[in-house]
Amino acid sequence: MYWLYFFRLFYLQGTHTTGYILVILLLLGNRYAILLRLGTQHILLILLKPDL
Repeated sequence: MYWLYFFRLFYLQGTHTTGYILVILLLLGNRYAILLRLGTQHILLILLKPDL
C-alpha cells in the first residue's frame, strides 16, 4: 500500500510528470517491476535531496 504514499508524495511535491510515469509503468505490468523499483529509488533520492 506504500504506492499510495509515494503517489501522494509526488503530487504534493508537484511532480505530476513523475506520477504519470509511475502510472504508465504500473499499467505495463510485472515485466518492468525491476525497472520500476530502480526508478522509484532514484526518484526518492531526488525528492529526499534538500533543495539548494
